Amino acid sequence: MMKYQILDQLQQHKAQLLDSVELGSGMQLAMWQNNQDRVSVCSNHHTLSMYIQGGYHSYQKTAQGWHNGGGPDHMCLMPQNFESTWDLRDSLTFVHLYYTEQHLQRVAERKNECRTLISFCHLYQKISKKSQVYDSDHKKVQEMRNLNQAQ
Repeated sequence: MMKYQILDQLQQHKAQLLDSVELGSGMQLAMWQNNQDRVSVCSNHHTLSMYIQGGYHSYQKTAQGWHNGGGPDHMCLMPQNFESTWDLRDSLTFVHLYYTEQHLQRVAERKNECRTLISFCHLYQKISKKSQVYDSDHKKVQEMRNLNQAQ
């Protein structure tokens, strides 16, 4: 199993890892919660991030200054070896998909993995439309786990 650096980096901050699941392809999903934190990450892999709840006051540092683009259903790509700094001024729950160039290459070569990723995209959309706060059983990640096992 690949060690995804952002998992370790976020745990050095206030971020709380709610749950994670390794997909059969070696990619990994993680569900996080964070509040009132400044986070910088740079990793050996790509990260696709999607806000599930909150995050309206999340700012990313850019060359032009701080940019606010947070909120439910908003997605962000953090490429491999790219430093990304965030000022989180309110509570947010988000999901990360961690993957490498090799994963993308395999996905392009295999129809089954493409279907799995498409299913996860649809699941993200379904999950993000729910406005309730999930309790400790982390229903969102369990749904993702069930989908992965069904593939």
